[in-house]
Amino acid sequence: MIEVKNLKKIYKNPNGEKVYACNDISFVLPNKGLVFITGESGSGKTTLLNVLGGLDKKTSGAYYVDGVNVDDYKSLDEFRNDCVGFVFQDYNLIESMTVYKNLELILSLQNDKHKMKIYDALDKVGLGGFEHKKVSQLSGGQKQRVAVARALIKNSAFILADEPTGNLDSNNSKEIFKLLKEISADKLVIVVSHDQASCKKYGDRIITLRDGKIIDDVQLKKKLDYSLTQTPIQCEKNKHKLPLSYVLSMSMSNIRQHVWKFIVSVILFALTIFSISLSLKFVTYNAEDSIASTFKNDYSSLYLANSTESAGEKSAMYFLSDIRLDDRFTNDNIALRSEERRVGKECRSRW
Repeated sequence: MIEVKNLKKIYKNPNGEKVYACNDISFVLPNKGLVFITGESGSGKTTLLNVLGGLDKKTSGAYYVDGVNVDDYKSLDEFRNDCVGFVFQDYNLIESMTVYKNLELILSLQNDKHKMKIYDALDKVGLGGFEHKKVSQLSGGQKQRVAVARALIKNSAFILADEPTGNLDSNNSKEIFKLLKEISADKLVIVVSHDQASCKKYGDRIITLRDGKIIDDVQLKKKLDYSLTQTPIQCEKNKHKLPLSYVLSMSMSNIRQHVWKFIVSVILFALTIFSISLSLKFVTYNAEDSIASTFKNDYSSLYLANSTESAGEKSAMYFLSDIRLDDRFTNDNIALRSEERRVGKECRSRW
């Protein structure tokens, strides 16, 4: 059961004025059933859905799920993972992965190793045998069924569907609403929709919003269960994380599917690092420091060659070797110690 008390969500527009997307909303939703939230564009229904799903924070008010205050959770991430199943208008599936892998991802986030749930969920939405098909090979209606199956395998407290038929034709829209109706026999399903005809045909309750307020709340089904029959949800202490092995498996799979893109990315990355290193080398290079490092020891062997004369075929070359240098080197001079022995023998050769 969901209970909302005096819920407000306030934004500020560019002029600094307050905008009440949800203004003092209160209601109680049953444990089971199909509840539609409807209204004109800008009425606040999507904002309300985001707050209920933990995608956005409320400004004020109280929000309880099966008697547990949502504020008791360490984060909205934990609340979403434990309590809410989502069905989005744009599916939000990973196109390059198979149907099975998309559903397995949800189980991995919950540390659930019961893989048979995937097959059971696909059978329930009429996609048995589609587990090894890639999402990119499915039609729009089939993708939305996979999204519904993803919400089912979480075993969440309730399911939120934001315009689930917005991208579908009329026939597929009917099938999705029928599917959500079947699911609502065992679980609370909350749907945001503009389709008034479908709301009246499939809904057990219709809540209408305008300017962030409830202007109409009609219960079409007489008997709905509002009791706290479910076990209260316990707040998790640890944040849900994907296992490292699964992350590595997904990474390798993605690399195999985009080999050339990966190779080009690696080459570009290597060239970028090389260019940066080369640029830093030139920027930080100092000729004087380089010479200083050559003479950093007391005893060094220095070989200097100097052409002193050139007449016809005659030339002379002098070699100075084994010079002991002072360990001080400045920008102006290299001081030689006076007590050190003179430059060694002078070699002269002519040719």
